[in-house]
Amino acid sequence: MDLEEVEPALCDPSNVARFWRNVDKSSGPKCCWPWLTNSAWPHGEGSPGGFGVRWNGERRTLNAPRVSWMLTHGPIPNGLWVLHDPVVCNWARCVNPRHLRLGTCKDNANDAKIARALRGSGGSVWQHLEFVVALPTSRG
Repeated sequence: MDLEEVEPALCDPSNVARFWRNVDKSSGPKCCWPWLTNSAWPHGEGSPGGFGVRWNGERRTLNAPRVSWMLTHGPIPNGLWVLHDPVVCNWARCVNPRHLRLGTCKDNANDAKIARALRGSGGSVWQHLEFVVALPTSRG
């Protein structure tokens, strides 16, 4: 299975370029790369829960981390989700492929417990990491 079969719109170079234009990579490869818009591209409503979403050319929306994963690694096997590493960032708007991984629904629930524990230990999860230093102050 290749990306062309699963999401042909993501194989169009102009769509790929438009996706990455909506990502702020200025903090460097180890930091979070926020999805800069909270609306479906090119039009539509934002996603509940803070995930950036993108229209894929077929009037469907895909959350921005899924698009980032597919552009970087290829198709996502059935039954797996694209998850944010709960220790590295756990920020829904981050689309840095280094901060993403594949997992199950159960993995996602376990990640949520880890993130809550880190937040409860004195501040946000981002304060626990030396290399995530250039996050924007506003996540609106």
